[in-house]
Amino acid sequence: MPCYVAWDEYLTCGTPEYNRVKAEVQARLLAVKHIVGYYYDAAGVNLPLESRSPEASHTPSPGSEKERRIWKAIAHHCACDGVHFCTLYDVSSIIDAASEADGSYRQVIMGCAHLMRSKPDMYRTAQPVT
Repeated sequence: MPCYVAWDEYLTCGTPEYNRVKAEVQARLLAVKHIVGYYYDAAGVNLPLESRSPEASHTPSPGSEKERRIWKAIAHHCACDGVHFCTLYDVSSIIDAASEADGSYRQVIMGCAHLMRSKPDMYRTAQPVT
């Protein structure tokens, strides 16, 4: 398994290439937030409040069994759409840290990324990572 390299690791901030790639990551973030919002709305569950504890930032966990099923559905949806866990890491890196709502998305996105990474046979992406 290749090591994760952040989307901006080899880019210079402010260059046209950086701005182009950041716009692509922002578009992916909107798509992933749509997926997350859809599954929470469909289940009639509010997004969780972001936990600010240091432990939660490493491996968030769902608050209930119902929420665990939501995360599994989101991870499955992402895998079917070819969204790799590395993409989830990328989009979570540009989430507004000061926004409580975005923090809730980050918690779910990082939890789903961990789920996909820890169970690759269950969440094999439809397309190879490029």
